[in-house]
Amino acid sequence: MPQRRLKMNIPANWFDCLPDIALTREYRVLPGPENPAPLVDVAAETFRRWGQQGLAPRAITIGGTRHYRVGELRKWLRGEWKAEGL
Repeated sequence: MPQRRLKMNIPANWFDCLPDIALTREYRVLPGPENPAPLVDVAAETFRRWGQQGLAPRAITIGGTRHYRVGELRKWLRGEWKAEGL
C-alpha cells in the first residue's frame, strides 16, 4: 500500500530557513500535485536530465527518494552554480 504524505502548512519562506548543508526532497523543489509553488517550474524529467548534463544540481538518491542540496539549489537559482567534476 503506498504511503501518503500528511498535508502540512509550510511557511512561504521555508527554503530561506534551511541551512546550505540541508537536503530537501524533490517533491518540494519541482511542480506536482502536492506542490503548487515549486522552486523550479520544469518537469521532473527535464530537471533530472539537466542534472545529468551538468546544467543543474544533480539529485542525491537516499532510500529510493531524490533529494537536492539546498546550497547547490540556491547557487543555481542565483546563476552562480557550476558543476563540480565535469
